Amino acid sequence: MVFCENGVFGVILKYVFKYVFRYILRVKIKIKKISAVFSSVVIFSVVLASRCFAVDSWPAGAGANIATYSDASGISWHEARQSLFVVQNTGTLRELDASGTEKDSWPVAGDLEGITLAENERYLYIGIEHPDSIVEFDLQAEALSGKS
Repeated sequence: MVFCENGVFGVILKYVFKYVFRYILRVKIKIKKISAVFSSVVIFSVVLASRCFAVDSWPAGAGANIATYSDASGISWHEARQSLFVVQNTGTLRELDASGTEKDSWPVAGDLEGITLAENERYLYIGIEHPDSIVEFDLQAEALSGKS
């Protein structure tokens, strides 16, 4: 599971630095306070950055060849199931094992563009480009939940 997706860390860090330094310049804080604020920003950056790396290791060996699909546009690793979930522009959700062998597939209407796994590991959230929406896929029921 990756803690920090879609550049969240970069966005947060950008705004923290932007507003902290803007505040420092406007108020002309004394050197001790500047040092304390700068130290806080650095500590925050290091702690948050350490959380933006993959928590779980890839079970296959280095350079493992997994299945190839045309128009695959999103992928997410499910640690408990030891599976990859892949969405395709053609409207298909696929489950693959760590070696790339297809375990299952489900039709999902729309131009699928992204996928992520909820922390409870029961639901997948799938981004659809046309029409723009996000749908919930229930892994226990093996079907869309009807929530979007």
